[in-house]
Amino acid sequence: MAVVAWTGVVAVQPAATAADVIKANNTTNLNDSASWVGGNAPTTGDVAVFDSTYATTGVLGTGGLVTWQGIRVADPGGDVIVNNGTAGNEVAIGSAGIDMSAATRDLNIQRLRVDASQDWNIASGRTFNLGNSATA
Repeated sequence: MAVVAWTGVVAVQPAATAADVIKANNTTNLNDSASWVGGNAPTTGDVAVFDSTYATTGVLGTGGLVTWQGIRVADPGGDVIVNNGTAGNEVAIGSAGIDMSAATRDLNIQRLRVDASQDWNIASGRTFNLGNSATA
């Protein structure tokens, strides 16, 4: 009788999940790493988060096309206003969509590109404005 031994390693990689990237308290263009806590701008696999860390009020520019997995607005110091009026400077979002379920402020984006099927969750009493209504 022959005995065969098999030794191996099986690696299971969990499904990739979007990382939260927190907006720093400044009005630096959103494509600039200095605009984000930790010095890394969100990428296609990340969710851009505007929470209490972002206490600044003012208008944000994109500085170019930004592509994120999604956007979450929680409790920033003021409305989140992205005045990206130049063609090609869109905010592009993927399947994580827009999450304003815990928002205490509104979200305004002048140019938005939807890159995947997604859900938008907007809390009662909050508003998401798209287009030229984005003013400070």
